[in-house]
Amino acid sequence: MMLMRRVSSNVRAVMCHTNQPLGSPMIELSRPLVYLLILHVFVICLHGVLLSTRVLMSGDLTKFHGTRRDRVQQFLLGALQLGSLRLYTAALESFKADCDRLGLDYHALPPEEQDWVLAEYLLDMREVNHEQRQKGVLLVAALTKIDPGRRMRVSQRVLLRWATELPKKEAPAIPRDLLMAIVVVLQLSERTNIATVLLLCYTGLLRVSEVLQLQRRQLVLGDSYIVLSLDRTKRGVNEKVVIRNPSVVKWMQAFLVHSTARNHERLFPVSYSTVSKWLVRTSSWLGFGELRLTSHSMRRGGATELHRQGVSYMDIALYGRWAAEQSVRTYLREGDLALTHAEHRFAPDLWRRVSRIASFHDAVWRYHDIGNCGTGEPS
Repeated sequence: MMLMRRVSSNVRAVMCHTNQPLGSPMIELSRPLVYLLILHVFVICLHGVLLSTRVLMSGDLTKFHGTRRDRVQQFLLGALQLGSLRLYTAALESFKADCDRLGLDYHALPPEEQDWVLAEYLLDMREVNHEQRQKGVLLVAALTKIDPGRRMRVSQRVLLRWATELPKKEAPAIPRDLLMAIVVVLQLSERTNIATVLLLCYTGLLRVSEVLQLQRRQLVLGDSYIVLSLDRTKRGVNEKVVIRNPSVVKWMQAFLVHSTARNHERLFPVSYSTVSKWLVRTSSWLGFGELRLTSHSMRRGGATELHRQGVSYMDIALYGRWAAEQSVRTYLREGDLALTHAEHRFAPDLWRRVSRIASFHDAVWRYHDIGNCGTGEPS
């Protein structure tokens, strides 16, 4: 704009210097030159605007701190749980540091080229340490999270191929009778909170972290149903879980009678590590330590049990809050295989013992004095 004003001023100066009226032949002959000059100035201004835009969108604005892109990225990452946020952020910062070391402006590359560069980066990770595939999974997930429009198809294929080279480390699905036996043993050993967390995870297809975040106000208990309102989930959106299992409803009715949690207090004041520790200890005490159960075994076991009862993949995906039905198919196929192996891996006498213990789950509250609701902490 300043340049246009300067040119207009110069044109007027030329006209004044000639002392000719605007309609004189001399000025008429110079008008094409003036028009050409104005057009030239317009092109220069347009070039300046484009250049400024390019500077704004350059690598300086794709750094991980203090940029326009960063505002959107941080907003999208903010929907994650704290643990996931830390992992994603660490993966992004490590990737950016490697790109800076190589002098590579990753975000300035075309989308297809970004995918190929990332795929090659994953192969480099694989060559350095064949076991660090999980770092690659986190990186691809983080990049997809901050830029939802990117599919990263090549990188995803590399991760799938990489997975075939590694032994399976998926959480095994927990058999129903074993889960109920663990719940009974924990209840009788005054670890009511942990027993209830495991029970809700199994029947509601919940993650342990989701249950541990629940406050009293987020649980609604009716005569024949339980409604859980999840503020924060892995997908970062509010979710509602409805449980209609009569035994679980009866269990929660007894639990809430003795619970002292107020509306804005945590319903289960125990830590994630405590839940995992007592799950492993109790399963080992029952003779099933070789299964190597994890906190995710309840969600997988509950979903697999629903599938065995004839519930469709689509209904399980909706109930378990999975984004895609195809991922549920793979998830359940592996879960069913794990249950089949577990059923034939241990002696029949051991299974009969577990079934007998599990059968007490409806009556266990009558034999257990819970003047207060047990902290679930190790004694």
